[in-house]
Amino acid sequence: PVGLRDKIGYALGDFSCTVSFSFTTSYAMLFFVTCMGIRPEHFAAIIMAVKIWDALTTPVVGSLCDMRTPGKTGKFKPWIKWGSIPLLISSVAMFVYVPGAPYAAKILLLTGLYMIWSVAFASVNVPYGSMNSLITQDPVERAELSTFRSIGAMAADAPVMVLVPLLIYDSSDNPKGASFFTVILVMGLIGFAAIQL
Repeated sequence: PVGLRDKIGYALGDFSCTVSFSFTTSYAMLFFVTCMGIRPEHFAAIIMAVKIWDALTTPVVGSLCDMRTPGKTGKFKPWIKWGSIPLLISSVAMFVYVPGAPYAAKILLLTGLYMIWSVAFASVNVPYGSMNSLITQDPVERAELSTFRSIGAMAADAPVMVLVPLLIYDSSDNPKGASFFTVILVMGLIGFAAIQL
């Protein structure tokens, strides 16, 4: 039977993924356009290209996860464990504040790291979501796991939406470019610890 420990563990997985996803999707435009000086039309084109990249790579990650022969820790846990490392690194590296870098370097930084982040996120989130069907065959227990997954997501989303703005804006409501790196580093480490738990 699925116990409270299992449910809390499953909630921690979505907590971790949501920390990275919410911060990146909510603050990347503010950071790169306002703080780093990338033109909005260039940012939009890069994000559209990365979304196409994501649409192509996520099914590949899912297929690779599914084809893996289950080992001592199962089929999906190794993907989650090892995928969380590049997810942490790419989440943090994306927000390195280098406003004086050449414009082309900023474009390459955004494009390359966002693409790496996209694959790393899929390599953690896809197998994590797939684990629900392997943990239990009981539909009631699956529903309870899904509920705890939502609780984990909300527990991560709230600080990203409420606390982060208090940390990244100055007293004149201007974003502080250097603050993004520190905030995502702390949040990323908390998320990394959660996914390992």
